[in-house]
Amino acid sequence: MRIYNKLKTSVVILLVLIVSMNLVSCSSKKAENPDNLEINIGYQFGTAYFPLEIIQINKIIENKYPNTTISWKQLGNTAAIREGMLSGDIDFGFMAIPPFLIGYDKGMNWKAFTGLSSVPSSLVVNSPSINTLADFTAQDKIALPQQGSVQHILLSMAADKAFNEPKKFDSMLLAMSHPDAMDILRAKNEIKGHFTTPPYTQMELKDKDMKIILESKEAFGEEFTFIIGAGKIENETDIKKVKILNEAIKDALIYIEANPEESAAIFSDKYNMTIPESKDFMNMEGVKFNQEIKGVNRFSEFMNKVEYISKAYNEKEVIWDGYYD
Repeated sequence: MRIYNKLKTSVVILLVLIVSMNLVSCSSKKAENPDNLEINIGYQFGTAYFPLEIIQINKIIENKYPNTTISWKQLGNTAAIREGMLSGDIDFGFMAIPPFLIGYDKGMNWKAFTGLSSVPSSLVVNSPSINTLADFTAQDKIALPQQGSVQHILLSMAADKAFNEPKKFDSMLLAMSHPDAMDILRAKNEIKGHFTTPPYTQMELKDKDMKIILESKEAFGEEFTFIIGAGKIENETDIKKVKILNEAIKDALIYIEANPEESAAIFSDKYNMTIPESKDFMNMEGVKFNQEIKGVNRFSEFMNKVEYISKAYNEKEVIWDGYYD
């Protein structure tokens, strides 16, 4: 009986120790993120958003911050992202610099906090009679995500250089998502051109009647960040969310660099490319996935000159202070 009681006491002590250890373990996990944060992210279509796909597929945030809830919303243009942020459905949006500047100029309470990627953007046409911008007629239509998109501003820059008329093509633009514009361009009706990004560029060029007549670097004159992240950063909770998201982007970039084969396989599956096509894109000149923000001042000065925004903003006005830390 004494042996039984001793054994019973030992078992109880052991169970108490196990429960205590589990409680300590749970407490340490919660200490990573005691606030049970919710982060709602808006982004668009195209390969420029690939690091965000890695974050989702590899569950980078969930694994590192198990108490954080992540919501991803893929939308057709920045206007939809902006509306989502105004309604509170989206905390952080990923977009190009020009629509970000337009939102800031209109009073959007947001700051840029990270770069995401630089990728080439191209004006693809489906007509043998169009070989330069000068060949478009007033009746021809050009599809791009929206007025004020980076493609729109690049087209305006090119028109300014070629004709000294930055708004020459504004009345010819049709706003539509890249997937929809690609389908219509292939059908060879309604539009003659599509200012787009990979993978839609490569998919369109598989048609022998399609060709590129303008590249983004030619229009802008130098390299620039294509996609940035932006959001409201007013208090400690906002800062915690930004830091979590920035950490996740950094981890995704490290993963892409360290795992080229796995990344190419994910890329291939996500964007309907073969693995060789995926590798070719990821090694293409001008394709960079990093957190640098380049081109704000140049975009801002041009957009102010042609009155798409009311003043030219210096990058330090519109970029979060923490970006420079």
